Order: sequence, then structure tokens, then C-alpha cells
Amino acid sequence: TGHRYTTSVLYSLAAGFDPEYEASRLYEQVLMLPKAELEKKRSYVMLELARMKQTSVGFSYEAQKMLYQIKAHPAVRDRYTKCCEYLHRFYTQQKPDGMDYKEWDRKKLTEAKVLTYLRRTLRQQNRKPPQDVAKLVKQNDQFVYKAYSTKAKQLIPLEWSEPVTVNDAVLDNTPERLPGFERLVRRKRREYENQSQRFADMEEDPFIAEWLEEFTLWDDENEEVIQLNGTQRHDINLILQKRYGLLQWEQGSGKTLAAIATGTYRMEQQHLHSTWVVSSAISIRNNWDVALKNYGLPYVFVERLKDFDRIRP
Repeated sequence: TGHRYTTSVLYSLAAGFDPEYEASRLYEQVLMLPKAELEKKRSYVMLELARMKQTSVGFSYEAQKMLYQIKAHPAVRDRYTKCCEYLHRFYTQQKPDGMDYKEWDRKKLTEAKVLTYLRRTLRQQNRKPPQDVAKLVKQNDQFVYKAYSTKAKQLIPLEWSEPVTVNDAVLDNTPERLPGFERLVRRKRREYENQSQRFADMEEDPFIAEWLEEFTLWDDENEEVIQLNGTQRHDINLILQKRYGLLQWEQGSGKTLAAIATGTYRMEQQHLHSTWVVSSAISIRNNWDVALKNYGLPYVFVERLKDFDRIRP
């Protein structure tokens, strides 16, 4: 008839009709054309909204491309409508009356949030099917059993209902309770036992002793070679055997020289990226900034954020 709506009966169902056949016929005659029209209008509306809203170059193309991929893939096709709604919300959002601007700036949708949402949806096309297994995993600083399906939750041992921190696992010293992480726990246990040693009970490491014996600096101001004395070499040797340490030397005993030697050894032998010196402003300016220049050592004086970009190994 060409009219958009009608109140007349399209057709009647005979007694004993085939539900599957009639449902297909109903869809073709009543629902298929309006749905196609709706899809056409949706694309038109999205394009119009994109033209009206100021967005960065390429955002509209990137969003439409991912929407097409979501619609085309059977695994995520059911999320297509929600993705369109999310994009529509971005184009039409407005700050509610009475809402603080800082709060609105935090809650409002942005191009980055929209693209992240679409990418996350698109990645679900490769989602692995759930497995009825529960595995021990490490999450940040704790061990916990993770169930990969609802049924697998019943497989988690009762004693593992609560996470176990790495600290507790190291102190407990029973790595066999942590299948797959035995080497990690043993290594951390060795580090813990080494760190817990009293300095008075430790002996010098021969390799470190030889390195410290050969360590020298050229004092440009006094034009002489600087070397560590016996007491300095002994204390630094013990410090370098541990991961953490504190030298409580009195003033004038060579703390700056010891720190330079410690940092140089750790960068050369323990593959550290760089050494950081954190101190008071007067110490940095009147001591470290002077000493490092005097010894001809490369360094970065961090005074503003862009100075971080100049740091090299």
C-alpha cells in the first residue's frame, strides 16, 4: 500500500498451521523490512552525530570500522546493539545540571574510552571456552586458586579458600605446597635468609673484594687517584652481598665514595639500569652535584619532569 502503518489484517492463520513456517513468513512480511530500515537510519544517525560533534581525525572511521567487525563476527554479533548505544551516548552526552565540572570530567565518555570498549568487545571473538579446571596462580603479591569455570570452583581445596601472601609462603618455607611456583619460593627464601644474616656473622666475598680493590676514581680538583681504604672495602663488601642495606658511617668517613662504588658495582655486575641518589637539596647541590662533576661521572640532575627523558642506562 505504501503506507507506513496499517490496522488491517495482513493474513490469518489456518487451523493446524506449521509454527516454524508461519514464523518465517511473519518475519519476512512484517519484521524484515522495518529492521532493515532501522539499520539504515541508525547508520545515518551515527554519521550525522559524528559530523556535529568535534572529534579527532580518524576517530569516526576507527569506531565505524570496529562496529562493522563486531556486527560481522558471529561470536560478538549480539553485542553490536550495545556498542551502538555506547557510541550514541558518547555523541549525545551532556553535563547534568548541578554536577561539578571536575566530577563530570572524570565520568564523561571520551574517545579513548569508546575505542577501548569496542576493542574489548571485539577481542571476545577469540575468547577461549571455559575449562573445568582450577589452577594455582600468582596475583600481585599473593597466591590464589583460580577457577576457570563455575563448576571448577568446587575443585578448589578447602585450605585455599583464602589467598596466601608471598611473605607468608616464604616464611612458611614449604614450596611443595605451591605447585608450579616452587623455584620462585625457594629463590625468595634464599634471598630472605641472606638478607636476615647479621653483618657480624658474614665473611667477605672474594670476587667483590677483588673488584673493590681495583676500584678507583680520578679526583680532578686535587689531580690524584682515589681508592677505598680497608675499612670501607670491608663494609661495602658486606653491603653488596645483600639486596638491601644501610651504612651508618659518621661524617667524613666516605659515604659519598661508598655510594658511588656501590652503585657502580650494582650497575656493572648486577645489571641495574641506573643508580638514584635521593637526599636533601643542600646535600644534592653542595655535595653530589660537585663530587660527580669532579670525578667525571655521567649523571642527570633531575629538576623538572622532562629531565627524566634524559636518563640512560
